[in-house]
Amino acid sequence: MLFIFVVAVVDDNDELLNFISLRLSASYRILQAKNGKDALKVIQHTLPDLIISDVSMPIMDGLQLTESVKKNPETQTIPVILLTAKATKRETVEGFSVGADDYLTKPFD
Repeated sequence: MLFIFVVAVVDDNDELLNFISLRLSASYRILQAKNGKDALKVIQHTLPDLIISDVSMPIMDGLQLTESVKKNPETQTIPVILLTAKATKRETVEGFSVGADDYLTKPFD
């Protein structure tokens, strides 16, 4: 049986969304969404193995998305990596406090 790792990439910036998706698509199945609300629909339909999300997005931001994912018994074990230009200690603590598994600042390599 072939196991396909599924990654949900969530970002309102088309360029970054496509960049991350393209880099990962050679090895993983990619799900895309442009905000947290749309991401929740995608995540509930096809449970990903990993979520990579921007923090600052319209409608529902990455912090709200992470909190929703981590409070849901069906999705709470999915690792979430938050990407952001917000790099203060307070903002980093806030990311981890809602359940993020990692918090990476942009730009990143």
